[in-house]
Amino acid sequence: MSGGWTVPASPAPLVQERAGVAGDPWRMLVVCVLCNMTPGERAYPSDLPGVGRYARDAWAIFVEGRDDVFPADGHLMRYVRWRQEVGTWGTVSA
Repeated sequence: MSGGWTVPASPAPLVQERAGVAGDPWRMLVVCVLCNMTPGERAYPSDLPGVGRYARDAWAIFVEGRDDVFPADGHLMRYVRWRQEVGTWGTVSA
C-alpha cells in the first residue's frame, strides 16, 4: 500500500509514479533496483544482461499489451492465440 496517500504526478514523469508501481512495494523495489543498475533510458528488459527472447516477448505481451508479438515459446504463443480468438486485446486495465 502507498500508506494512504496518492503519489502526485511530477513534470518529469518517473516510472515510480505510475499506477501499479507507487502502491506496490515489490514493484517499487524492482523499479528502484533497475534504475540503480542502468541509466534511465536503458532500464527496459531487452537492454538488461541475461534477458532473452522469452522475457522480451512476455514483457511486450503482458506489460505493453501488444498483439503483434509472435513468441517462439509454445506457452506464450498459445496465450497470444487465445487472446486473438476471444478478442480481448486492448481490454486489459492497469
